[in-house]
Formats: sequence, C-alpha cells, structure tokens
Amino acid sequence: MRWAPATVVAALALATLAAGEPAWGGGPVGTVTGQIDLSGGPGPGRVPAVSGTVTLSRGGRVYARAAVGEGERFRFALPAGTYRAHAHDGDARCPGITATVGPGRASDLRIVCQVK
Repeated sequence: MRWAPATVVAALALATLAAGEPAWGGGPVGTVTGQIDLSGGPGPGRVPAVSGTVTLSRGGRVYARAAVGEGERFRFALPAGTYRAHAHDGDARCPGITATVGPGRASDLRIVCQVK
C-alpha cells in the first residue's frame, strides 16, 4: 500500500487530536479532503483525480501542502477557519478556491484545473 504524503500528515495530526492536543497548540480542528480534476482540452473533457500539488494557506501562512498522486485524494487536519486552497498540475490553470474548516467537521473540495 502506498501512502500519499497528505495521508501521513493527516494521520499524524489526527493522532495528535485523538490524544487531546491539537498539533497547533490548541483550538478546534476539522478536516479537508478532496481531489484535483482537469477540465477542458480534448475529449473526454473532464479527467477526475489527477496528480499535482495542493496547498492550503491563510493569512500568508501555509498550513498544509502535499503532492497528490493520480487517482488519489488529499486529506488534511487543520485548525478551524477559512483557507485558500490552490493546486498545481503541470501547465494547467488551477484557480484557487475557498475552503472552510469547521470544528470537528469534514469539508470536501474539488479543485478544477483548466486545460486548453
């Protein structure tokens, strides 16, 4: 079984959370999961779950970053709040999206990268 870096980061953060001490020094934590999709270009028009790098940041600080393999999903445990999620997949244009993390809740994201 191959573990994506995002899975390892999330597992460590969740283990810390389960122990009662969030990895960020306190405060409520939630999770963000998702995938990078491609849209546009030659048929079929939409290719789900491609590889790339996902970054979640807030206030100029990067809270999470991981390489995601083709067909894989990312998963991060983060302090509750609003983040900007960005993806990079080769030459595709991947506009950032807003990710809201609620305390004790899971949010699912689909970051769509446009191919010409």
